[in-house]
Amino acid sequence: MVHQKKIQIVTNLRNMKNITIILLIAFSSLGQCQTGNIITESEFDNIKINGISLLNIKNTLGEQNAMESLFGVPNDETIDPDGEFTNFEYNGFSIGFSALLSGDLNQPILGAFQITNGNYNISIQDITFTIGDNISLLGNIVFNTTNNGSPSIVYMHCEGCNNFIIIRFNQLTNTITDIQYIEQS
Repeated sequence: MVHQKKIQIVTNLRNMKNITIILLIAFSSLGQCQTGNIITESEFDNIKINGISLLNIKNTLGEQNAMESLFGVPNDETIDPDGEFTNFEYNGFSIGFSALLSGDLNQPILGAFQITNGNYNISIQDITFTIGDNISLLGNIVFNTTNNGSPSIVYMHCEGCNNFIIIRFNQLTNTITDIQYIEQS
């Protein structure tokens, strides 16, 4: 069955909102990774979204068919005609790849992803959780303080790494509200 896809070709700055949002998230988080939960690089690569490892996602290089084989047809995708970035939007999950971060148009890297509802889950060290779950599921964790003073939970494979997972939560209910991956290379 042939799927109709909405592919936007970005020709002006207004349509670059997705990459702008990713960059804003990355830059606003520069001071957020002072404290984190350090896991091994192997454990980090084995973080899973709906059962798909971060390493497998990275290995797609943002290629449309490879991403569709992992997550299905997106609700929306933005492909930069110059090959600088590709973004995929699903219901509750967005993900972007950037050649700007890698410096090589032939080797785009995973720049960011965000989980915003319970349609997608994430597994870290064999603990699976999603939006709305209580942070107590994560066990004994180290909290990080963001630039605005609110707590978050950060997972990284080394102190000061350029890529990390950040989990935001409601301080009153301790429920997870947002899960992001950010690459700051």
